Amino acid sequence: MSLSETFIEIYSKNGWGSSESLSGSGSELKNTVVLRKELAYLLLKYEIKSILDIPCGDFNWMKEVDLSSIEYYGADIVKSLIDNNKQQYSNITFDVLDITKDVLPKVDLVFTRDLFGHFSDENIFSALKNIKLSGSKYLLATSFTKWSDNPNIKDGGWKCINLMIKPYYLKPIYLINENCMEGYPNYNDKCMLLFELNNLCSF
Repeated sequence: MSLSETFIEIYSKNGWGSSESLSGSGSELKNTVVLRKELAYLLLKYEIKSILDIPCGDFNWMKEVDLSSIEYYGADIVKSLIDNNKQQYSNITFDVLDITKDVLPKVDLVFTRDLFGHFSDENIFSALKNIKLSGSKYLLATSFTKWSDNPNIKDGGWKCINLMIKPYYLKPIYLINENCMEGYPNYNDKCMLLFELNNLCSF
């Protein structure tokens, strides 16, 4: 099964089981309160003027973020989600993109929340390489800080990925702790880590 087929099947069956968002409970408004506040601060602090949100999912919570001064691009591998987003939010740019291989727009910030934890190592490294090739400035990605193991998984599965340890060894310059209440306290170390793409190793 291809990467797109894997996630199309998950979305078509509401595989993450949220009644509010096809992107799962992590994309519900109650679970993004802290992130939305802290993200607004980060955008100001690092003078972010353009964002690639990939995967954007159904745009359930990002629509609550003030994007009035941001050039926003939403992208996802699931075409039906993108089609729905285009219908609901006609003033925003959405496109179907595979983060592991498609040409990505050059932006100030590539935003990849709750993505790499669903990828095999092979596709994580492919995505990181492809993101760096875009010429973008920063990457903001989900990472769990207390986990000490990164087992390889099949695409579409899940692991609490720690991007700072083996085999990734990425070094963040900024951290947002989401104050995650899902399965509390097991995942209260869920963070968004900011990386300078110029300083990432070649993958």
